[in-house]
Amino acid sequence: RGETSAAPVSSDLCFDGQQIYVATEAATAEACRQLEVAIADSAFAVGGSSGSTSAGSVADGDVGATCGKLSALGFDAEWRVSYCRGVAPPRVATLQLASRNLAVVFHLSRLGGVPAPLAELLGR
Repeated sequence: RGETSAAPVSSDLCFDGQQIYVATEAATAEACRQLEVAIADSAFAVGGSSGSTSAGSVADGDVGATCGKLSALGFDAEWRVSYCRGVAPPRVATLQLASRNLAVVFHLSRLGGVPAPLAELLGR
């Protein structure tokens, strides 16, 4: 029998930021507001006259030509899988959005769908 060992976990894959769980309409607007602030705070500078990018930014041939700030928002959705042919897939149960320092899990199945503040955030 061969031994298997797990690859070491990179510190780059660890999330040390704040985590928020949202399952009520009242908490949705506040969580979306906090995400907006976190996205703006974690934006990084891109480009410049030399075409170089600042630390922490994405290096891409065309990105250097664009001066300004880039923001990133991680997106993950979860739902119960259905393996029945011809049956529509179930609705998304949870949606996770994350910036560099904040992760928010929206429990959409408890919220009854996508609340307006979340729809507005996703539409931007």
